[in-house]
Amino acid sequence: MISAKHHSSPDPTANLRFYVTKQHGWFNINSVNAINEADESCHGAPKLVHPKVKRYLVIFLSSLGCLLLVTLGIFIKYAPHNPVTELESITAKIPLGITAAEADALLGAPPDSVSQTRGTLLNSMTMVSPENELSAQHGGPQLYTLRTWNRGDRHATIVVDQSDKVAGHWTWSDHPTSSKSQFNLNQVAQSIFNFWRYLTG
Repeated sequence: MISAKHHSSPDPTANLRFYVTKQHGWFNINSVNAINEADESCHGAPKLVHPKVKRYLVIFLSSLGCLLLVTLGIFIKYAPHNPVTELESITAKIPLGITAAEADALLGAPPDSVSQTRGTLLNSMTMVSPENELSAQHGGPQLYTLRTWNRGDRHATIVVDQSDKVAGHWTWSDHPTSSKSQFNLNQVAQSIFNFWRYLTG
């Protein structure tokens, strides 16, 4: 007795879709299966990255990450760390020509010290002594009152002339930023170059 085994095969029409069109009075049934097959033939199976290419890609990304970390570290080391204080911000906005009392009101308190000096204002933020050669070129020395405010290691001075008007102002710190802590682009570039030469051998 011969027994026949029937192997079930997928129905070729299981995923077959049709659409109907009317042309010249006849209804045509068209299959979109051919369209699907053509579409699938355009998209092959994804190709895996070659192991050698993958290895170089990992090395490149690792080097780039290290380079970014070094750049960030150098920036943090050399960038200035002296934020502008409220005292400095207010002093910079004080207009020239207002009275000393009005300047006191803007700063919110009377000055911590008051002194007088003779000098020549070159501009609103620079005063030179009477002996300086630039003094004669800018009208000669005059008597000024220096009103100074102290806020920790920051200081602000308002220069008042003999008519009780603000003629200048400036601020300074007990710990000015040294040249070593200034952000130096050349130092950063040189450090990055040296690090890249170390990576590439």
